[in-house]
Amino acid sequence: TKLDYKYPRFSVDHSMALDNIMVARLYNTDQMMEVPEQVEAAIITEQTSFSLLIIDSLMALWRTDYIGRGELATRQQMLGQFLNKVKQISERHNLAVVYTNLVRP
Repeated sequence: TKLDYKYPRFSVDHSMALDNIMVARLYNTDQMMEVPEQVEAAIITEQTSFSLLIIDSLMALWRTDYIGRGELATRQQMLGQFLNKVKQISERHNLAVVYTNLVRP
């Protein structure tokens, strides 16, 4: 696995590490809006303890689903709702959140 190759010095049980990683591949903002509830449900029902939530390329789906200035206000409103949900879950469950974003020139 990539963990074997990249991090041999940490003496990590790689199968255990991979068992503790949850990945969600999203294709639209509707799916993205459901992620906070899905994360919280996993924490509550599966007694899973998450310590870190990484949201990669935060704006990519929003730019795809809401194109142009005419949809800018709607996009910003929906994005704000999403970020608020993530913030609430992070506060309730002591979860660190990291966002990444592609910066376009």
